[in-house]
Amino acid sequence: MNLLLALLVAGSAVLGVIVGGRSALAKQWRASLVAYRLHLPAALTPEDTARWLGMLAACTHGPKWSLVPESPLVLEIEADHRGIRHYLLFSERRTGQVLSSIRAGLPGARLEAAPNYLRRPFNATVGAEATATSRSRPLATERTDALSSALLASLQPLSKGEVIRWQVTFTSAGTPAPIHAAAPRPQDQWWSSYLLEGEAPPDAEAVRAARIKQKDQLMQVTIRLGVQTSSRPRALSLLNRTWSTLHNTNAAGVRIVRRFLASQDVAGRLKHRSLPLTAWPLLLSTAELSGFVGFVGAEHLPGIATGAARQLPPPMRMHRRSVTLGLSNYPGMTDRPITLGAEDRLRHLAIVAPTGAGKSWLLARMILSDIDAGHGVFVIDPKGDLISDVLARVGDKDADRLVVVDAARREQPMGLNVLGHARDEAGRELLVDNVLSVFTSIWSGFWGPRSDAVMRSGLNLLVNARGMDDSRLTLVDFVPMLTQPGFRQRLTKQPTVPPTVRDYWQRHDQLSDGDQMATIRPVLQKVEAFTSRSAIRLMLGQSKGIDLSAVFRERKVVLISLSEGTLGRETASLLGSLLVSLLWQTTLARVTVSAEKRAPFFAFIDEAPNLMRLPLPLSEIFSQARGLGLGITTALQFLTQAPDTIRAALLGTVRSQLTMAVEHEDAVILAKRFSPLTVDDLKGLARFEAAARLCVDGVTQTPATLTTLPLDEPTRDPDELATASRERYGVPRADVEGAIAARSTPPTASFGRYTAGATT
Repeated sequence: MNLLLALLVAGSAVLGVIVGGRSALAKQWRASLVAYRLHLPAALTPEDTARWLGMLAACTHGPKWSLVPESPLVLEIEADHRGIRHYLLFSERRTGQVLSSIRAGLPGARLEAAPNYLRRPFNATVGAEATATSRSRPLATERTDALSSALLASLQPLSKGEVIRWQVTFTSAGTPAPIHAAAPRPQDQWWSSYLLEGEAPPDAEAVRAARIKQKDQLMQVTIRLGVQTSSRPRALSLLNRTWSTLHNTNAAGVRIVRRFLASQDVAGRLKHRSLPLTAWPLLLSTAELSGFVGFVGAEHLPGIATGAARQLPPPMRMHRRSVTLGLSNYPGMTDRPITLGAEDRLRHLAIVAPTGAGKSWLLARMILSDIDAGHGVFVIDPKGDLISDVLARVGDKDADRLVVVDAARREQPMGLNVLGHARDEAGRELLVDNVLSVFTSIWSGFWGPRSDAVMRSGLNLLVNARGMDDSRLTLVDFVPMLTQPGFRQRLTKQPTVPPTVRDYWQRHDQLSDGDQMATIRPVLQKVEAFTSRSAIRLMLGQSKGIDLSAVFRERKVVLISLSEGTLGRETASLLGSLLVSLLWQTTLARVTVSAEKRAPFFAFIDEAPNLMRLPLPLSEIFSQARGLGLGITTALQFLTQAPDTIRAALLGTVRSQLTMAVEHEDAVILAKRFSPLTVDDLKGLARFEAAARLCVDGVTQTPATLTTLPLDEPTRDPDELATASRERYGVPRADVEGAIAARSTPPTASFGRYTAGATT
């Protein structure tokens, strides 16, 4: 009796040591947990899920003598009135292995760190924990997809305040001994650990069943379900709704049943993510377990989002002295900036992003970075919001470099003469080609040979002649030149006008009044409709205006708001295109500056397809711009809306490309260049997420994914700097109107090189 009592005491002591050791190690494991939200790819199969679980079985395979299985993982599905979310919890030291398994086993899936999830309270009103009636017989793996879909479907709908948590904890069960057809020998007593009390010893059919179960890796598993509501009857109803789906996997000789545990005990285990201290309640193969993790069929169910873009690591090399596009969103590397160096930016950057994706914030941060670095900057913003974001955050040290042009402001307007910056005959001819190509492109459906001849000859006359006050002529003078014969004839008589231009207008003047009007009417109507707008007239009608050559030399910052909402889309597009032609004309003039003295200058052109209308192919412009020290960042909403030539240049000649979430048609085009990202990946990018193919040291890298950074809080009123810029560079409206009239009004006395009283 004493011996028996001693044995019982000794056994209890050993069991206590084992349980105590397991409890202590389980506590350490819980303290080491990190949480990630798992975004599932679309159209996963049970085979995909089982393959991934097999990889996790391999990385959690530990020694048999370990007190606690090697770092279990926890898959939790949490559902509330907002939807269904998957979370994966594991020991922090396992991060590398788990991430590798995701990349290899679940292509297209992505992990997003969720540190707050571990601190989120969950106090289940009712709970249940699962076990099986047999550990050796396989569940119906042919119905795992039905189980997964039914499980997810049962989690919705929910009312506000109701939460369901499905918790699956699993780890490798190790490698079992071989299965023998004969009765097991004493040294092969693995059956004893698999049999429940009352199970019969294995017969031939049982051996076959066990071999089927053992075909895939085996996992030790705990499955718990908890419901948190304010009403216990409602909680029981929701629990039964989900628990009943488990019957999908019942098979001959094996069923999933509830353990005989009090509901509150299960609720506590759910909350604390308790590990079994003695035996695990379930032994499942990876094929069986694949139905319980709720991956399959998610894309067809309400309340769960699938199809998020996979994450790709950043390039190995990045330049420190560069502009930051964002931070890598690749798990384990989220603190690494994604950057683009100044030299590589001269090979240009194209950004594709629909409205609302976060494009404006990205552009604003890049512009502010360039301003802070002391670079010269030229920005054309069709709407004006981008300019306001930049002005609200510019530092005091850069305020004096700002030239802020708002096309809609009529008081103290700032001028940009698109015809006034050519310095020689070749430059004037190129300028005419540039401006003519803008009008031809805008009105291509209503433009014929006669209109082309009138426009070309008129522009050639304006760039080669001077106004009656000896000032340079502007595009605003085009209409008076057409409609006032006396003014036109005074211009053609100037010795600087080429003979071919003079001959054209002399022939025109020999026509009858009716024929003259028939010739010029198509062009006159279009140009007059454009230049008669007071905002356009006051900006483009200034003979001098802002000297972009000085802007390049002095590294100033030109911020132009086209105010599309005020001027109208077509007018803003025409104005923007003319300003881009002026930028290009000024860039070409840098050829006279030695290469070592050409400081990098960066242009940002939003809605680029509507504004980049130049006579040269865009690919040639990008190529020439690099050699002249101009780096161009173009942005557009939709590739499919861009002309084929522009699309080809943006995807072919521009060496760096960045895309945010795009529509299907654009995703099909971009997927060819952003592989291994797929069409679904490019469509599934979240707001403020992007995929980028960047040029580093002249070599285009493999794509990377990133999260763009938010703008800093505003530090000033944007109108403050805009007003200061107008006061510095603007001209009173009355003076502008007076100068426009003076250029076409014949002088009353001898003036300069021309004599008063010249007749028609």
